[in-house]
Amino acid sequence: MSARSWFVPFLVLLLLGDNSWGSGTKITEVIGKLRASRGKPSDPPASVLATNETYNVGAQYRATIKKSFKELGFGELECKTLGPDKFSVRLIGKVKPPDKTDLLEFDIYREFRMDGSKVVKVVERDRLNAAAAEHKRKLVDTVSLVYLVKWRTPRADDKARDPLTFTVDGRSYTVTYQIASRWLETTVRDDAGPIARFFLKPHEGGVRPVTKFWIYAKNRLVVSFSPASTNN
Repeated sequence: MSARSWFVPFLVLLLLGDNSWGSGTKITEVIGKLRASRGKPSDPPASVLATNETYNVGAQYRATIKKSFKELGFGELECKTLGPDKFSVRLIGKVKPPDKTDLLEFDIYREFRMDGSKVVKVVERDRLNAAAAEHKRKLVDTVSLVYLVKWRTPRADDKARDPLTFTVDGRSYTVTYQIASRWLETTVRDDAGPIARFFLKPHEGGVRPVTKFWIYAKNRLVVSFSPASTNN
């Protein structure tokens, strides 16, 4: 028997006290709480309950020759805490792709409920035109994870070392971190590769502002949401 296999039940018994050796129900309850705590932030609850950030939208082709396009549209990102384990995210945008004539228009709204690291969608309200619908999966993936990136990222950069893993509607995502000189770079991946990258500022009221973010679209195209003061 491995050390881990006997240590956890032993620790549970210590927490419960000697009189609980015969109480399988109490042991099950405590183990359930320990498992549910995985993925929970170690920092105290944030004092900020909602954020609203606006961006200019650009794009980059990350091929052999890198091409950049600026001022292609605008975007707005709204995040709200609705309860102890419930939140909403809304992403609104109008974007003119550099290689197409059709304007992408989208308004994606989601409400989610959390149970440890498991995230379940409870409300879905989307409005996308035909051009934006081609990119719906990437847009939805970004919306599903951005609240967790802002609220669940450790507040101290030196603690943002270990990846976070979440399951959203049955799909697994990993959030990894890299400390840079101006911000904390956060990359979200699924089994197929990178989905989005967020550039986070130090926390304000327990929440990380997103100074800019990228969505990895098709054909090496990266759509960037940036304040006017940033270059890419």
